[in-house]
Amino acid sequence: MASILAELPIEVEKSTLARLYPDTRRGYQEKFNGEYRTICKDSNGIHDYNRNGEAGKGLPSDLVAALKKHPLHQFVIAGELVGNQRLHLFDALILGNETIAGGTYEYREAQYHAQFDGFDKLILPVYTARTKEAKVALVERLMQDGAEGVIVRDMLAPYVEGESGQHKKVKFWKTLEAIVMGPSKNHKNSVRLGCYDNAGVLREICGASTIGKPVVVIGDIVEVKYNKGTRNLHIMEISIQRVRTDKRPDRCTLSQIVVNKDFRQ
Repeated sequence: MASILAELPIEVEKSTLARLYPDTRRGYQEKFNGEYRTICKDSNGIHDYNRNGEAGKGLPSDLVAALKKHPLHQFVIAGELVGNQRLHLFDALILGNETIAGGTYEYREAQYHAQFDGFDKLILPVYTARTKEAKVALVERLMQDGAEGVIVRDMLAPYVEGESGQHKKVKFWKTLEAIVMGPSKNHKNSVRLGCYDNAGVLREICGASTIGKPVVVIGDIVEVKYNKGTRNLHIMEISIQRVRTDKRPDRCTLSQIVVNKDFRQ
């Protein structure tokens, strides 16, 4: 198979969601916390590729077995591999003898649902909210669930490699206050950040880069932007925003952390 680059959504502000609720051309989907995969089935078996069109890391054996059992003799599909277990399927470029990459996303979405809905529990076709009411409900549910964010699809767009701008993503960034515990042990230009648990013990929640950030010292309280929290109450995708001289240390608690839905299971 010729190398296929991923079609990557561009990140936009959260306010975009409300602005596009009435737009019938836009569909909303959950943004999953996984690894992008383009998957090809042909006479030689199952092959996976990353977002750069390079050979992927491989797929779990149960998922490969399920894909091989699909009645189509060939296909090229795309999705997010979550937890190295489930494929959340959100696009199809070839199904059987039909090449559909040039068709609208609306058509491609209908086709991947027709071919994969109910096929196997490891392959989950992604739901698209179309109406204003459905979009609002989806966004509210995803925020309550601690999801990573929302993908906004242009339902009339053909497949275009790279960041064309026709599809967009909104990440649910959160903020909290944390205490600088000291320099990171294994990384230069990085500090360890912590919050207090219920017993009043300061627990490390992450390491954070200080490159291009305000100068901090041990004991400083900083505002941190992050995308997701884990079940062990660590945070990921972190950026120090500013030093907070107006906050008390006892307000820097683990209870601030919003645990991502994938870590609640």
